[in-house]
Amino acid sequence: MVARNYTNLHSQTTLSSSISSGATTITLTSNAGLPVAYPFSLAIDYGQSNVEVVTVTGPAGGSFTVTRGEDGTSAQSHNAGAVVVHPCTARDLAEPQAHIYASSNVHGIGSSASVVGTDTTQTLTNKTVSGSANTLTNIGDSSITSLAASKITGTFTSVTASGTVQGGTVTSTGALNGASAAVSGNATVGGTLGVTGATTMAAVGATSVTASGTVQGATVTATGAVNGASAAISGNATVGGTLGVTGATTLTGGVNGAVAATGAVSGTNITGTGTVQGATVNGTSDVKVNSVSVSRGIIGGKSYTGTGNIVAGVGTSDTALSMDSGAVNIKNGRRYRISICANIVTSTNNVSASIRLRDGTTTGGTLLKLFVTPPTLQNGPTYPLQRVYEFDCGADATKTYGLTGNISSGVMNVDKDSNGQAFVTVEDVGPSGVVAAG
Repeated sequence: MVARNYTNLHSQTTLSSSISSGATTITLTSNAGLPVAYPFSLAIDYGQSNVEVVTVTGPAGGSFTVTRGEDGTSAQSHNAGAVVVHPCTARDLAEPQAHIYASSNVHGIGSSASVVGTDTTQTLTNKTVSGSANTLTNIGDSSITSLAASKITGTFTSVTASGTVQGGTVTSTGALNGASAAVSGNATVGGTLGVTGATTMAAVGATSVTASGTVQGATVTATGAVNGASAAISGNATVGGTLGVTGATTLTGGVNGAVAATGAVSGTNITGTGTVQGATVNGTSDVKVNSVSVSRGIIGGKSYTGTGNIVAGVGTSDTALSMDSGAVNIKNGRRYRISICANIVTSTNNVSASIRLRDGTTTGGTLLKLFVTPPTLQNGPTYPLQRVYEFDCGADATKTYGLTGNISSGVMNVDKDSNGQAFVTVEDVGPSGVVAAG
């Protein structure tokens, strides 16, 4: 609500022209002594039964713009010469009385807002108390209820407690001191947790301990998980139960004694004075038993079974023979052997066949090229294909090795051998530079 303006200097005047009930401007015979600020009140036909109170909201040339039918009166037509005064009306007396007894929506504080008293009990909401300008005193612990953790912001340089400090997350840039400074719940300590003085940690037991730094101690016992960016356990550490390590985990140094794993143990250096057990034991550089490098066996490939040819009708153009190793992962510093087994069946005798082992895909570079130029065979034009190719890997890669071939004339088929076998396999035979036997 905008405050109205008043003056004691105005003399009674009249309308200079008639107005209808819907008119929004009026013209007076004299404006002398009226308030110079807006809004203010006028009464038209003052003292008559058809009196009308209007609110003057602003000038309009030599006239005024008005809001009609104010303060319980009705907008109606008035004749020229109707008496006009600047009065004190009923609303000027009623509004202060309403304000005196109002408890809300006063002093411009907004709809449904309440005035804060000094003697009565009230609940404050949506208020910000500035710590630099206000002091809260004599507040007991039991008087602070339903305080959400999100309402406490910022960090504390030093927190001293003679009892217990509890919370979902307790963060301190300084010291946590107390006779019993226990932190219960899912507590997170960012940075370094320093314990000084004659302090005894009888046991550190937790369902889940999470650390972004280092966990240290003579004995660290956890019934659940120990997780952290650097979950290093230094000192004479004992892990009772099952040590479960998931994800990309690095064990820097040796693993000695007896290590049993139901999954995979991977590392650049795996050393065991006792037993190293696992479904899969992989080392990116080498795996040794009694200081002797060992092979890891077949790491990929395909075996072809069933009836009928693997591929039929290969002609004079170099063609994929539909025999490949599938995708295999090879590692730098290791030696590999690719073994090939199949039968080449030609449509006629005395023809020349060319078979290539390809690197990468069936159209990649040639690793091995075989020429089959047999004499006329009494048992028919069937030629066994059994070859191996060994190489040292210079860089980690994922490869697919495949066969292509062509014939000088006629056509040839690729089939299984007399034992019903056909395959392309890739085998890890040991470290680079070591030619494996067999």
